[in-house]
Amino acid sequence: MKALIFPSYNCNLKCSHCFNPDKFRFAGAGGLEEWQDAILTLAKLGATKLILIGGEPMMVPYLPKLLTFALKLQFKKDGVFYNPYKFVSIQTNGTVENSTLFKTIEDEGLNKNKIGFTVSLEGSTAEENDRVRGKGNFEQALKTAKKWRSNGYNVTIRSTIFEWNDVVKVAKLAKYFDFNFTAVRLLPSGRSEKNSEGNLPSEEKLYRVYSDLSKLDSESETSIVCEDSPYYLYNERLRNKYLEVIKKNGSICPAISFQELAVDPLGVVSVCHMTLDPSKYPDWIVGNIFKDDFNTLKQNWVKVVSKLKSKPLNTKCSNCKYSSICNGGCTFYSVNSQFRGDNYCPINKMNLNNMGVI
Repeated sequence: MKALIFPSYNCNLKCSHCFNPDKFRFAGAGGLEEWQDAILTLAKLGATKLILIGGEPMMVPYLPKLLTFALKLQFKKDGVFYNPYKFVSIQTNGTVENSTLFKTIEDEGLNKNKIGFTVSLEGSTAEENDRVRGKGNFEQALKTAKKWRSNGYNVTIRSTIFEWNDVVKVAKLAKYFDFNFTAVRLLPSGRSEKNSEGNLPSEEKLYRVYSDLSKLDSESETSIVCEDSPYYLYNERLRNKYLEVIKKNGSICPAISFQELAVDPLGVVSVCHMTLDPSKYPDWIVGNIFKDDFNTLKQNWVKVVSKLKSKPLNTKCSNCKYSSICNGGCTFYSVNSQFRGDNYCPINKMNLNNMGVI
């Protein structure tokens, strides 16, 4: 299970597609001890991957101590001590220096192989990227990513799929510099909800991107993926693993398969990082990690997942012959509906019979 924590929504950028609403641009209520307790609680709930996100996490003054706490945390099982977190990722825009963080990693002897940096780029050129991230961002972010990679850190470039940008070229750029690459579909949430016209990718665009990224991944030594359920069926390397996850969890969506918890700066816990606003998404909220005890959070988590999972599939998905191997995909795609399902899913453009899937 992955846990995403937002210690702060403060950010030095104001990207037009950010899924955090402007009204949430504040520092947050939790201090170092509260967040350390939260990291402990999330591990007890089953988290093995921790993602530090924001806002801009590199602006959080106690970020080095959070990272150290997570990687030095010890649980005991059958008389053996172990660290519950297999990997900690810091998702950043790559424009904020935090020399204390890297000094701490060295001084504390933290395992670099368990630390990753995800740097956001929305285009393979300054013209394309800076359209949404601001002038000068492309050059600075790429320079930072190259520096971290040369120092031995895992670096992933993360791109949002818009209708107009070419994420495949970004993936090729990432491959060239020995970065991993992850693409995510633009979703109408937060600031992007007001700027979705002309930006939301069409079914045809998604089909092209998934096909091209899958081909590129097969030719690459680094990982090139897309965080979207249909993509895993396009990708020959990941397909069998995907089908095993579906068989085990009943869904590829982390929100309804107990595979994700997200915590906002005020301690609000949701089953999805896109639905941390209690006023808009009350059915997705598990509780407050700063206020509720472990058992309350665990019980509420079961109730929330059960309710979301009980929604019937929408017309497109229920009529799709492949629905049994995706179960509607990402639940957020129909967040404001009484149904589950993805109206832009390009899975029907595939011939899964020829792939040996069904």
